[in-house]
Amino acid sequence: NYMSMPEELAARCFEACIASHPHIKNSFLVSGLKSSDLIYPDDEHINTANKALNQYFELLGYALHKLDK
Repeated sequence: NYMSMPEELAARCFEACIASHPHIKNSFLVSGLKSSDLIYPDDEHINTANKALNQYFELLGYALHKLDK
């Protein structure tokens, strides 16, 4: 049951997004996804999640930058 909890699914999706990013290297967050027995999202879902995460962090950066002024 633990592996199907929403927060665990979200964590594995985030991990897969980090692993698929061409400019991010983080062996602490991402290690051995391909050889893992855990279930990770497929490429289509990773791309969808990446778009949402990129938009979120872009807006967050904009908001934080706006607060600095």
